[in-house]
Amino acid sequence: MFLFNSSLPVESPKQPEYTPFGALIARMYWLVLGHIAVILLGVAIFTNQLHYQLLFNLLYLIAAVLCSVARFVDIKYYKGTTTEGEPCTMAHWRRYSIFVAAYAVPLWIAVQVLSRIVHP
Repeated sequence: MFLFNSSLPVESPKQPEYTPFGALIARMYWLVLGHIAVILLGVAIFTNQLHYQLLFNLLYLIAAVLCSVARFVDIKYYKGTTTEGEPCTMAHWRRYSIFVAAYAVPLWIAVQVLSRIVHP
């Protein structure tokens, strides 16, 4: 015969936290997809001989800006975290935005200059 001790607290099972789909899209974009898009659009600007130059330049700008926007959305609305699992702050977003600008702008300038040299 089993005796139950009713004085012990009973823990209810924890419900797992689910990450919203929008958070997954935002994180995938600012972590990987956005940077791949920027690089591929840089290659497209370089190899394209002025056929769709304006379009590719605009898409390049949009892809680079969306990296920063996706990071902002992840932090502000989806409780983005650092690699250590700590909550991100706007300081993290500022550093990331500076990083994106620090590689996207020089890359765009280099692609413009090199495409004019290679494809006069």
